[in-house]
Amino acid sequence: MVKYDFIIVGSSPLNLIYAMDQKRQNKSVLVIDDKEVLGGAWYTKDLWGYSNLEVGCHTLKNKSKGYRVLKEQGVPMEVMQIQPAVTVARPSGLSLLNSLRNSLFYFAHRLSGRATVFRKLDDFYGLITKKRLDTTPFEYCPLGCGDMISGLKNSLQEMDIEVRLNTKIESLKFSGESVKLLLESQGELEANQLVLTKNFNIPNFEFEEKTIQPSVKSHIGEHYVLRIAGEMKTKFSFIHVHEDELINLISDTSRYTREHKDGEIVLCVSTKTSSGTAENNLVINDSSNSASAELQAQTADSIMKKLKGFGLIDQKSTLKDALYETYPVNVKAAEDVKNIVSLGGSRIQFLDSTDLIDSLVQYC
Repeated sequence: MVKYDFIIVGSSPLNLIYAMDQKRQNKSVLVIDDKEVLGGAWYTKDLWGYSNLEVGCHTLKNKSKGYRVLKEQGVPMEVMQIQPAVTVARPSGLSLLNSLRNSLFYFAHRLSGRATVFRKLDDFYGLITKKRLDTTPFEYCPLGCGDMISGLKNSLQEMDIEVRLNTKIESLKFSGESVKLLLESQGELEANQLVLTKNFNIPNFEFEEKTIQPSVKSHIGEHYVLRIAGEMKTKFSFIHVHEDELINLISDTSRYTREHKDGEIVLCVSTKTSSGTAENNLVINDSSNSASAELQAQTADSIMKKLKGFGLIDQKSTLKDALYETYPVNVKAAEDVKNIVSLGGSRIQFLDSTDLIDSLVQYC
């Protein structure tokens, strides 16, 4: 049985970049994923005559290391301005003067029609404590995350990094200085260090002292991909509407395709749900609670009304098609993760967006 220095579970861009970083240090690395394709939450679909439509609202934050790593791998990037310029977000700074200044900017842009989320005039305290003007440009792939994953895949092959897809882990067994992975296919793998993200899908952790079986699969939020007959009313790249009661994020996914059609818009909208519990600005539901067809239709209609209310699309725009998806992510109890880290010691590592690169995160 081959023993690796690192086995990295999951194939999000963050995981893949981490794998390449370790390979450059002459470490033996294996990337393992239970899905059929690389990319994790960064994935695309072919829909309605379009290819590579992103299902998810993604952008890259402006952190130089992230761009440097991607560009070193030959992934094309271009600078994009956040349009509309005013987004709703947390304040960048704690000083009252800074919060007041940002609130005044918001009011000015609201009056000029550039702000996108309506706030009541009597909600002044909320505007002071929670809002800021965000005009920071970001870089992204001209053809979206499909280009990014393709570029990273090529780099993995060039660097001879082993990748195993469609491979599910049944149990982890920690002993001595290593960890063994027992696979559903009855095979075994061994590593000096196991690398996970918070969204791992492993049902059983066996330590010398005890066995931990983390909480069951849940899903975070929901995505609606809307095919709209109409035109954008404002220049648009990406909008963060975290303070809205229904919508988390909106992305113009049709801009990343070669088949863009006149008179048609395709937007990906990340929504909140009424039955979830808030955690890290996202909504978490049990995986069995996916929306009924009737609720999907009602939500799509509500999204259309909000898009018109935000001034993003013309009032005469109509919905042609809608794709609804829940994104399954294994949300684990904080106490379980704490115990796993404590018992695993140096044999286990949890990747976070700040461990290697905090560019590859949703803008939220």
